[in-house]
Amino acid sequence: NVAPELFFQLVAHHQAGDPAAAEAVQARIDGLNRLCDQGYWIECLKYAVSLRGIESGALCSRPSTLTAEAKAEIRQLVETYMS
Repeated sequence: NVAPELFFQLVAHHQAGDPAAAEAVQARIDGLNRLCDQGYWIECLKYAVSLRGIESGALCSRPSTLTAEAKAEIRQLVETYMS
């Protein structure tokens, strides 16, 4: 949800027979997966999506438990692996 274009690239590189490029994209996907280590996974995912300018509705039905540190880490992961 955070990076659909990475999955498109992964498939395209695989279909083109370029395993090195596919592995590089997979490494970016793996890095982004760490964003869910910052708290309740759906909150982390929705926050990351919002950083990309994608509207996904209210963060959750319960009050957010993401700390400022968790948000900063998610922001850093998005910036690192989406640039």
